[in-house]
Amino acid sequence: MAKSMNMTDKTLKDLMDSNLYSRYSGLLSLSNISLQLIDTSGNILLEFNLSPDFCKYICQEDETRICSDYISRLKPGEGDRFICRYGLENILLPVDINNQTIGYLVGAQVYSTESEYQKYLIDIMAIAKDKELEPEFIAKAIAAIRTIEENKIEIHEQICNHITQNICYDFSQSIHTTDKAIARMSIEKEMLEKKDY
Repeated sequence: MAKSMNMTDKTLKDLMDSNLYSRYSGLLSLSNISLQLIDTSGNILLEFNLSPDFCKYICQEDETRICSDYISRLKPGEGDRFICRYGLENILLPVDINNQTIGYLVGAQVYSTESEYQKYLIDIMAIAKDKELEPEFIAKAIAAIRTIEENKIEIHEQICNHITQNICYDFSQSIHTTDKAIARMSIEKEMLEKKDY
Protein backbone atom coordinates (compact mmCIF):
# COMPACT_ATOMS: atom_id res chain seq x y z
CA MET A 1 0.00 0.00 0.00
CA ALA A 2 1.29 3.50 -0.84
CA LYS A 3 2.43 5.64 2.03
CA SER A 4 0.81 9.08 1.93
CA MET A 5 3.17 12.06 1.94
CA ASN A 6 3.40 13.70 5.34
CA MET A 7 3.42 17.52 5.50
CA THR A 8 6.59 17.40 7.58
CA ASP A 9 8.32 15.91 4.51
CA LYS A 10 7.37 18.96 2.48
CA THR A 11 8.70 22.40 3.27
CA LEU A 12 7.43 25.70 1.99
CA LYS A 13 10.60 26.02 -0.08
CA ASP A 14 9.84 22.70 -1.83
CA LEU A 15 6.33 23.85 -2.69
CA MET A 16 7.31 27.19 -4.17
CA ASP A 17 7.52 27.40 -7.92
CA SER A 18 8.75 29.98 -10.39
CA ASN A 19 5.20 31.16 -11.10
CA LEU A 20 4.41 32.08 -7.49
CA TYR A 21 5.65 35.66 -7.82
CA SER A 22 3.99 36.28 -11.19
CA ARG A 23 0.62 34.93 -9.97
CA TYR A 24 0.34 37.62 -7.29
CA SER A 25 2.54 40.50 -8.46
CA GLY A 26 -0.33 42.12 -10.38
CA LEU A 27 -2.56 42.12 -7.32
CA LEU A 28 0.27 43.38 -5.10
CA SER A 29 1.02 46.27 -7.43
CA LEU A 30 -2.29 47.72 -6.23
CA SER A 31 -0.88 48.30 -2.76
CA ASN A 32 2.90 48.56 -3.32
CA ILE A 33 3.49 47.89 0.40
CA SER A 34 6.15 45.39 1.49
CA LEU A 35 5.25 41.71 1.52
CA GLN A 36 7.45 38.64 1.94
CA LEU A 37 6.95 34.91 2.18
CA ILE A 38 8.99 33.39 5.01
CA ASP A 39 9.50 29.90 6.40
CA THR A 40 8.67 28.91 9.99
CA SER A 41 12.16 29.96 11.16
CA GLY A 42 11.90 33.49 9.76
CA ASN A 43 14.03 33.01 6.63
CA ILE A 44 12.84 35.13 3.70
CA LEU A 45 12.01 32.87 0.75
CA LEU A 46 10.40 35.38 -1.59
CA GLU A 47 9.96 39.14 -1.57
CA PHE A 48 6.81 40.12 -3.45
CA ASN A 49 7.32 43.78 -2.52
CA LEU A 50 10.60 44.84 -0.90
CA SER A 51 10.99 45.84 2.74
CA PRO A 52 12.00 49.44 3.45
CA ASP A 53 15.78 49.97 3.74
CA PHE A 54 15.28 50.82 7.43
CA CYS A 55 13.89 47.34 8.13
CA LYS A 56 16.41 45.60 5.87
CA TYR A 57 19.59 47.28 7.16
CA ILE A 58 18.73 48.32 10.71
CA CYS A 59 16.13 45.88 12.07
CA GLN A 60 17.03 42.62 10.33
CA GLU A 61 20.15 40.81 11.51
CA ASP A 62 20.87 39.99 7.87
CA GLU A 63 19.03 40.37 4.56
CA THR A 64 17.90 36.75 4.48
CA ARG A 65 15.90 36.79 7.75
CA ILE A 66 12.96 38.84 8.97
CA CYS A 67 13.48 41.04 12.06
CA SER A 68 13.34 39.76 15.64
CA ASP A 69 10.02 41.57 16.26
CA TYR A 70 8.43 39.20 13.71
CA ILE A 71 10.39 36.13 14.79
CA SER A 72 9.19 36.53 18.39
CA ARG A 73 5.58 36.38 17.14
CA LEU A 74 5.85 33.25 14.95
CA LYS A 75 3.29 30.87 16.45
CA PRO A 76 1.83 28.00 14.40
CA GLY A 77 -1.63 28.81 13.07
CA GLU A 78 -1.68 32.33 14.50
CA GLY A 79 -1.73 35.59 12.60
CA ASP A 80 -0.97 38.97 14.07
CA ARG A 81 -1.06 42.66 13.29
CA PHE A 82 1.34 44.59 15.48
CA ILE A 83 3.36 47.76 15.86
CA CYS A 84 7.11 47.12 16.12
CA ARG A 85 9.52 48.80 18.52
CA TYR A 86 10.04 51.63 15.99
CA GLY A 87 6.30 52.25 15.52
CA LEU A 88 5.79 50.54 12.15
CA GLU A 89 2.59 48.64 11.37
CA ASN A 90 3.20 44.97 10.54
CA ILE A 91 1.08 42.06 9.32
CA LEU A 92 1.84 38.38 9.96
CA LEU A 93 -0.35 35.66 8.40
CA PRO A 94 0.25 31.89 8.66
CA VAL A 95 0.41 29.71 5.54
CA ASP A 96 -1.41 26.58 6.75
CA ILE A 97 -1.88 23.29 4.94
CA ASN A 98 -3.75 20.41 6.55
CA ASN A 99 -3.80 22.33 9.86
CA GLN A 100 -0.01 22.66 9.83
CA THR A 101 1.81 25.99 9.49
CA ILE A 102 4.56 25.73 6.88
CA GLY A 103 5.36 29.46 6.62
CA TYR A 104 4.03 32.99 6.91
CA LEU A 105 3.19 35.97 4.75
CA VAL A 106 4.61 39.09 6.41
CA GLY A 107 4.54 42.72 5.47
CA ALA A 108 3.30 46.30 5.66
CA GLN A 109 6.29 47.87 7.49
CA VAL A 110 4.76 51.34 7.22
CA TYR A 111 3.71 54.09 9.59
CA SER A 112 0.04 54.77 10.04
CA THR A 113 -0.96 58.41 10.31
CA GLU A 114 -1.44 57.77 14.06
CA SER A 115 2.00 56.20 14.63
CA GLU A 116 4.08 58.38 12.28
CA TYR A 117 5.27 60.60 15.13
CA GLN A 118 7.35 57.65 16.41
CA LYS A 119 9.83 58.09 13.55
CA TYR A 120 10.98 61.32 15.26
CA LEU A 121 11.73 59.43 18.48
CA ILE A 122 14.26 57.06 16.91
CA ASP A 123 17.77 57.59 18.31
CA ILE A 124 19.72 57.82 15.05
CA MET A 125 23.11 58.27 16.74
CA ALA A 126 22.68 55.19 18.95
CA ILE A 127 21.69 53.06 15.95
CA ALA A 128 24.60 54.46 13.90
CA LYS A 129 27.03 53.46 16.64
CA ASP A 130 25.43 50.03 17.20
CA LYS A 131 25.14 49.10 13.50
CA GLU A 132 28.30 50.96 12.40
CA LEU A 133 26.35 52.90 9.79
CA GLU A 134 26.44 56.57 8.80
CA PRO A 135 23.79 58.67 10.62
CA GLU A 136 22.81 60.21 7.25
CA PHE A 137 22.03 56.74 5.84
CA ILE A 138 19.80 55.96 8.82
CA ALA A 139 18.06 59.36 8.65
CA LYS A 140 17.34 58.84 4.93
CA ALA A 141 16.10 55.30 5.59
CA ILE A 142 13.70 56.61 8.25
CA ALA A 143 12.51 59.42 5.99
CA ALA A 144 11.82 56.91 3.21
CA ILE A 145 9.40 54.81 5.33
CA ARG A 146 5.94 55.37 3.95
CA THR A 147 3.07 56.76 6.02
CA ILE A 148 -0.31 55.34 5.05
CA GLU A 149 -3.86 55.97 6.19
CA GLU A 150 -5.36 53.28 8.41
CA ASN A 151 -7.97 52.27 5.81
CA LYS A 152 -5.22 51.59 3.22
CA ILE A 153 -3.36 49.40 5.72
CA GLU A 154 -6.62 47.48 6.25
CA ILE A 155 -7.02 47.08 2.46
CA HIS A 156 -3.43 45.80 2.25
CA GLU A 157 -4.22 43.34 5.06
CA GLN A 158 -7.29 42.10 3.13
CA ILE A 159 -5.17 41.64 -0.01
CA CYS A 160 -2.59 39.74 2.07
CA ASN A 161 -5.33 37.51 3.54
CA HIS A 162 -6.60 36.80 0.03
CA ILE A 163 -3.10 35.95 -1.23
CA THR A 164 -2.41 33.77 1.84
CA GLN A 165 -5.61 31.77 1.27
CA ASN A 166 -4.73 31.31 -2.41
CA ILE A 167 -1.18 30.22 -1.60
CA CYS A 168 -2.54 27.71 0.94
CA TYR A 169 -4.95 26.38 -1.69
CA ASP A 170 -2.23 26.23 -4.40
CA PHE A 171 0.15 24.38 -2.10
CA SER A 172 -2.48 21.93 -0.82
CA GLN A 173 -3.45 21.16 -4.45
CA SER A 174 0.23 20.62 -5.26
CA ILE A 175 0.61 18.20 -2.33
CA HIS A 176 -2.64 16.40 -3.26
CA THR A 177 -1.42 15.97 -6.85
CA THR A 178 1.98 14.73 -5.63
CA ASP A 179 0.29 12.28 -3.23
CA LYS A 180 -1.81 10.88 -6.10
CA ALA A 181 1.25 10.52 -8.35
CA ILE A 182 3.19 8.72 -5.59
CA ALA A 183 0.26 6.39 -4.94
CA ARG A 184 -0.10 5.64 -8.68
CA MET A 185 3.64 4.94 -9.09
CA SER A 186 3.57 2.67 -6.04
CA ILE A 187 0.65 0.66 -7.43
CA GLU A 188 2.36 0.42 -10.85
CA LYS A 189 5.56 -0.77 -9.17
CA GLU A 190 3.60 -3.38 -7.18
CA MET A 191 1.91 -4.61 -10.39
CA LEU A 192 5.25 -4.89 -12.19
CA GLU A 193 6.78 -6.79 -9.30
CA LYS A 194 3.84 -9.27 -9.30
CA LYS A 195 4.15 -9.65 -13.08
CA ASP A 196 7.82 -10.64 -12.72
CA TYR A 197 6.93 -13.55 -10.39
